Amino acid sequence: MADYGKLRVSYGTNGNRSLKDTYLALSNLSNGGVMGYYNSDGSAAVIQALEISRLGNPNLEWEKTTAYNVGLISPYWTAASPVAWNGTTRRRMT
Repeated sequence: MADYGKLRVSYGTNGNRSLKDTYLALSNLSNGGVMGYYNSDGSAAVIQALEISRLGNPNLEWEKTTAYNVGLISPYWTAASPVAWNGTTRRRMT
């Protein structure tokens, strides 16, 4: 006769940012050359300027994988010969 049984159920979502360039979501700044301006006393000055060379993509998301797992452990007749069943399914969501 069966002494006891166990039912195991699990669910999880895992993420992975699988991109060739991991910085695609960020904007790049590059050297924009020099800019000149005049001070209040009339003297000329030069500063180093930055410009945006690539706009970031705010719509990028993590690659997601969802997994379900159901398991049944039931020792039939004796504890020396348990019967086990395990089922897993995964679904990739981007």
